[in-house]
Amino acid sequence: MTPRHHCEAYSSAGEEEEEEEEEEEKNVSPSQRDEVIQWLAKLKYQFNLYPETFALASSLLDRFLATVKAHPKYLSCIAISCFFLAAKTVEEDERIPILKVLARDSFCGCSSSEILRMERIILYKLNWDLHTATPLGFLHIFHAIAVSNRPQLFFSLPKLSPSQHLAVLTKQLLHCMACNQLLQFKGSMLALAMVSLEMEKLIPDWLPLTIELLQKAQMDSSQLIHCRELVAHHLSTLQSSLPLNSVYVYRPLKHTLVTCDKGVDPELSVQSKEGIAVITMY
Repeated sequence: MTPRHHCEAYSSAGEEEEEEEEEEEKNVSPSQRDEVIQWLAKLKYQFNLYPETFALASSLLDRFLATVKAHPKYLSCIAISCFFLAAKTVEEDERIPILKVLARDSFCGCSSSEILRMERIILYKLNWDLHTATPLGFLHIFHAIAVSNRPQLFFSLPKLSPSQHLAVLTKQLLHCMACNQLLQFKGSMLALAMVSLEMEKLIPDWLPLTIELLQKAQMDSSQLIHCRELVAHHLSTLQSSLPLNSVYVYRPLKHTLVTCDKGVDPELSVQSKEGIAVITMY
């Protein structure tokens, strides 16, 4: 190959790399997807909506992004539109945020008309099918079966009712839904992995229960093992971000997270982020 041909080959290869980089910049990256999911989680608490609304919004967003190549500059509009669609699907009429208020207070950078236009695009691409199974729905099912088959699991949690225990798992699941690495698993697998990990901490015969749930769901055991490992690692990052000996206090109307020393009145000094305050006990 002559020097001229070498130069042309290098130039062509360089142009291809630049085109690939430009193409990547035009698509939503996994980290951008995770960031916008975390933003939707904050909006769920800000507007005091059900966890099911966030779970459905996340599922709609992932389905839409799997269908089209979306430019990152449109991501916030897509996400808030999915959020509004989910709210109208899940919430009672009086709990659905007013669109103008949602657009203003979410700081999404979109007008009401832009959200409505994006809604129509999402509905078209999803064939108007918004009733999709979510990981949270499967979590409810697996948790109910576990509680029914192993009522003794609450002997180690005397201060928690089944519904309160489910609320704790729900918070953990919402955290996991903002991890793009877990998108490789079906929602049912993610929910089963979370229940299995929780049962392992609470009862000695957690493995037979896990196998029973695995057989009922007709899922692959090797995938469950892999999913359990990733979920455990991701939840460890959630735990490590909090101080030792932390106690969760449910505070639905506050929105910042701080810690409080034992003996300090949380009503006077603690505000909570996403409905949870953390008090450090010494």
